[in-house]
Amino acid sequence: MDNTATTLTDARAVAAPQTQLLQGRSLVVVLGMHRSGTSVMTEALSALGLWAGEHGDLLGPTEENARGYWELRELVALDDDMLQALGARWDSPQVPPSARLDAPLHVAFAQRAQQFLVKAFRDSLTLVVKDPRMCRLLGFWLAQFDAAGLRTRFVIALRDPAECAMSMQRRDRLPLPVGQWLWADHMASAINLTAGRERLFVAYEALLAAPQGELRRMACFVGVDATEERLGPIAATVVEPALRHQRGGAADASAVSGEAQSGDVANRMFDALLPLALGQIPDEPERLSAWHVVRADIMRLRSGPAHDMLDTLAMGGNRPPCVKTALVLHVYYAEQWSDLVALLERLAPDIDVFVSVVDSCEPNLRRRIAHYEPRARLTVLPNRGRDIAPFMHLLPRLIDEGYACACKLHTKRSAYADVDGLSWRLDLWATLLGAAEEVERIRARFGCDAKLGILGPARHWLSVQDYREAHHDRVVDLARTLVPSGPEADWHFFGGSMFWFRPKALLPTVALGWSGDAFEPEQGQREGTLAHAIERVLPLAARVTGYWIDTIPAPFRSGGGDLPAAVVRGSAQQLLEELGKVRELLGATEAGLERASELALERLSSIGELNARIDALQAALSHAQHLAWEREATLERLRRSRPIRLAMALRLVQL
Repeated sequence: MDNTATTLTDARAVAAPQTQLLQGRSLVVVLGMHRSGTSVMTEALSALGLWAGEHGDLLGPTEENARGYWELRELVALDDDMLQALGARWDSPQVPPSARLDAPLHVAFAQRAQQFLVKAFRDSLTLVVKDPRMCRLLGFWLAQFDAAGLRTRFVIALRDPAECAMSMQRRDRLPLPVGQWLWADHMASAINLTAGRERLFVAYEALLAAPQGELRRMACFVGVDATEERLGPIAATVVEPALRHQRGGAADASAVSGEAQSGDVANRMFDALLPLALGQIPDEPERLSAWHVVRADIMRLRSGPAHDMLDTLAMGGNRPPCVKTALVLHVYYAEQWSDLVALLERLAPDIDVFVSVVDSCEPNLRRRIAHYEPRARLTVLPNRGRDIAPFMHLLPRLIDEGYACACKLHTKRSAYADVDGLSWRLDLWATLLGAAEEVERIRARFGCDAKLGILGPARHWLSVQDYREAHHDRVVDLARTLVPSGPEADWHFFGGSMFWFRPKALLPTVALGWSGDAFEPEQGQREGTLAHAIERVLPLAARVTGYWIDTIPAPFRSGGGDLPAAVVRGSAQQLLEELGKVRELLGATEAGLERASELALERLSSIGELNARIDALQAALSHAQHLAWEREATLERLRRSRPIRLAMALRLVQL
C-alpha cells in the first residue's frame, strides 16, 4: 500500500536523477518487426534532419541490409543483455515483461539506459532511434524516456507479416509460422504500449509506392519542414523499391504454413491496422474494434494452455468450470501504467479489468487506459486512502456481479525505501501476474475450492505483531469489530496489499460501511491511517466468514522445480554485486578504523603534551605561591620589627 504524493525515489529516480538532463528534447522511436522497413524509415527521418547518431556508432551494411540497419550498437547491446537477463532472445516466442527482473538488475539497466540516451543525443535537440527488440522491451524503455524528460513520438512500421516471415526464413532460417507469430507478438507489444501516445503508422508498401506522400506525412508528424524540393531527392536516394526482396501476401504464406493459427492472427492484425497507416480510420479506441478483437486472440495465445487443460487441476476427471475473474488495479503513478500493460497483455482475454485513478491524475492517463482496453471499468476518486479506499469502493460491485476471484494490484513507489520499494513492487507483480500459466492455475483453484478466500505471496505474509506501531490500538479495535474474541497472536496480513481474493470472502468489511470521507487526507503517512488498519485485518475478515488463506511461493519457479537458468544467472550476478558492495564496505571500514587509530594516537600524544604543560604550569604556580609566601613572611617580619626600629630612631634623635 503506497500511494503517497512524495518525491520519486524508486528505480527510475535512482537511475535518472530528477534533474532530467534531457528535459525538453524530442525523441522519435521507429518501431516494427525485423524486416518490416524500419531501417529505410529511420534513414529517411535522418535525411529529413533528425540526428540518428555518429556513423561509426551505427551497425554497418550487410548482404541483407545493403544500406545499413540504422541501429546504434550500444542500444542493440543493451537490449540483447536485457533479453538475456529475462531468459530470452530476439527470436524467442515470448519475452517476459521487465517486471520479472530483480530490482538491483532493473536499476542497473535503467542506469545504462539513461547514460545511453545522454550519450546518443549529444548536443542535438531531436534524436531518432530504432531497434526492433524495443517492441518487446517497450515497457522498460517508456519509463526511461519519461524519466529523462523526453517528448517521445513513435513511428510504427507496417509490413505484410507474410513478407516479413519469408524474409526471416531467408535470412535466419526461421519457419514461416514462427516468423508470423514473432510479427504478431512484436506488433501487439508496440501497439498496446504506445496506446494513447503520439504515434504514426506507416505502411511499408505505401512508402515504396508513393514515397513523397509518406515522407511528407512523416515530416509533418515529427515537425520538420517538408517542401517538394527537399522531399524529391530524399525519395529518390533513400527509398529504393529494389531493396524489397520478398513480395507476396497471406496466400503465399498460408500455402507453406498451412492453417497455422499464428499466421491467421498475424494476417487479421495486419488487416485491422493497415487502415490506420492509410489514414482511413482515426487512431481512437472506439474506432479500433477490429484491432481489439485480434488483440484478444493474441492475449489468448500468449496466456498458454487454458486452465481446464492443466494437469494439476484435475478434480476427479471433471473439467473445472469457467471462473469469472477480475483485475482490480489502482493506478496512482501514471508512468507505471505501461509496466502494467506489459503484464496484462499476456493474460487470458476473459479477465475483466477494473481501474481506479485519482482525480488529480495525468490528463492523458485515462486516454491511455481507454486506448488499451475500451471495456475497462474506470473509476475516478479523490486521493484518500491510497489503494485501500478505491478497493473498498469497488468491492461491493465485485460481490454483486458474482466474481469468483479477483487480483488486487496497484502501482507502488516508496519514497522512504529507495530500491526496496521497487523490489517489493516487482516481486509482488511477478508473483501474482508474472506467468500466464500460473494465473490460470490460480483461477482454477478458486473455481475448484469454494472455501479459498485469499491467496497471496508467501514472502509478504507478515505477522501483525511484528508491525506494531504507535497507532496499533486502531488495528486492534478494528479487528475486534470483526472478531470480538480472537487470538491476537494469529493475526497476519499481506504486506504491500496485493493478492488474489474471493470477493464474497471480504463481505464483513463491506458491512462496516467505510466511505471515502472516512479515510484521512493524504499527507505521506507511513503508519497509523485507516487504510493501514484495514490492510492488516482483511485476511481476518475472510476467516470470519469461514474462508481460508493460502500463500503463493516465490516467483520464477517452473512447476515447483528448480529455478530457470536465466534466473540463476541473474541471482548469481546480483550476489556477486552484493558481495562486491560488502567488500567495498569492509575496505571503507578498515580504512576508517585505521584513521581512527591514527587520530587516537595523535590525541594521546596531544594529551601527553598537554599533561606536560599542565605539570610545568603547576610547578610555576607552586613556585609563585612559594614566592608569595616568602613575601608575606618578609612583610610580616618587617611589620613586627617596625616598633623596634621606630624606638631606635627616637633614641637617636634624643641623643
